[in-house]
Amino acid sequence: FAARCRAEYGRSIVYPSDEWYLTAERPIPPAEFYDEFAQLEDGVGMWRLYHDTFMEELDNYAGLVLPHSLDVVTGTLAAPLIQDCAEALMRKYPQVQVTVHAIRNEFFGGNVSVAGLVTGTDIIRQCRGRLQSDLLAVPEVMVRDEKGQFLDDITLEQLGRELGCRAISIPTDGGGCCKAYLSNHKRKIKLKR
Repeated sequence: FAARCRAEYGRSIVYPSDEWYLTAERPIPPAEFYDEFAQLEDGVGMWRLYHDTFMEELDNYAGLVLPHSLDVVTGTLAAPLIQDCAEALMRKYPQVQVTVHAIRNEFFGGNVSVAGLVTGTDIIRQCRGRLQSDLLAVPEVMVRDEKGQFLDDITLEQLGRELGCRAISIPTDGGGCCKAYLSNHKRKIKLKR
């Protein structure tokens, strides 16, 4: 139907949501399919845009990349795409190790698969004893801005204490996420005078 609309109107007009492609394990269409990403706020084309901006940042990154490792959490729906991007980054920068954890949403029920509804409780239960580093990167969409808490009121600081690591919030856009993976996120040490 989208192909017919494109032939007749010059636009696809019908754009299945990203979940359709992800659930069906089908490739996400190229950027041209989404025209100007007019339905981005409805989750239509978000993953194409994420992927393309991640790869663009990866290709053009000019910063120093020191050896480091980090763990990343995401929802089960996004996990394959996050894993693909992480693997591309590790091929280019083998000194960086990214471990992706797909978090099943047991708090709200197994059918809820989006990253924005993952809770600190589920992360703790599923990551305890499984982290490969001392840094856990959490997409900012999981943390409520006004309080710095997950939907179950657990804070990033509490999450870190429970898992024996430092938990940080990272951007959810592709380019920002790529930069966050490439940064070593070392704490700045204050020197005493």
